[in-house]
This record gives sequence, C-alpha cells and structure tokens, in this order.
Amino acid sequence: MNKWNGLLGCKGESMNDETSRIFLNLTMTEMGLESGKVKPEVVTEMDEKLNGYPLYQILKKRLEVFKEHFSPTLDVGILPMAFCATISDRPGNVVMWAYTLNEIFVKTGKPVTLAALTQEFPWGFPTEAEMQKCWDAQKVKREPGQMGSDNGVDNFETWSVPK
Repeated sequence: MNKWNGLLGCKGESMNDETSRIFLNLTMTEMGLESGKVKPEVVTEMDEKLNGYPLYQILKKRLEVFKEHFSPTLDVGILPMAFCATISDRPGNVVMWAYTLNEIFVKTGKPVTLAALTQEFPWGFPTEAEMQKCWDAQKVKREPGQMGSDNGVDNFETWSVPK
C-alpha cells in the first residue's frame, strides 16, 4: 500500500445539528477539564459508559493494540475517541479514524485532543462519500492466492510510528 494519510486531506462539510451538539458538548467538557471546572472523573465515567458502545470499543482497542506493540508514546484522549466513534456508522470508519488519530499524533508529537482534531479538519469532517473514497484508497491489491486482509488499515506495518 502506498502511504495513505488516513482521513487527513479529505473534503469536509459543515456538521449537522446532531454532530454539532455532540461536538459542542465534548468540546465544552475538554475546555472544562483544561480550566479545572470539570473533574477528570467525568471523562472516566464517560469512557466507562462508552465501553458498552461497539464502535467505541473497536476504536479504543485498535489504538491500545497499536500503542502496546508499536508506539508506547501514543496519546489519544477519550474525548476525540468518543467524537470519532459517535459520528461513525460502521467498523471500517472507526478503524480509519484510529489510523487518522495516530497520524495526527505522529504529525504533532502532542496528545490528540478535540482541539488538535479540529485543527486537522478546519472545514469540517469527512462526508460519507469522502469516507468511502478513503476506504477504497486504503485497499491493498493482492495477487490471487495471497493471504492477508485487503484493508491496509488492518496491517499495523502501514501505520506511522512516532520518532
């Protein structure tokens, strides 16, 4: 697979009302954490509740496995994971978000927050059509009989590792 940059560079669009509400609530929580007005336990409780949501589980587990085996310094916050999982409607999308959150960490060398996520998507988040284009772009062309996943995002060797 050629170097694929995840969802970075995808065309975005303005958020719909539901996505805006989710984003605003999570952003206010992040700002409250930074100012000390929100206790960290609030985010811990959110993480515990989201652990019952399959797409959040997939995203979180993908990042945990990558961190454990390849990138011990990877630091992605619960709030950006929550946002990416809640705006996704299928496992492939959250896996692309996991890859993208890692790419943001590698690019910036800083913990991935909602603020960092928005800096990478200043014109909005990818549309469903853009998500499909990205999904198609990460596909691996295999020779007949060759074993392995057809998805580049399933192969951690294609993920960037922080220096």
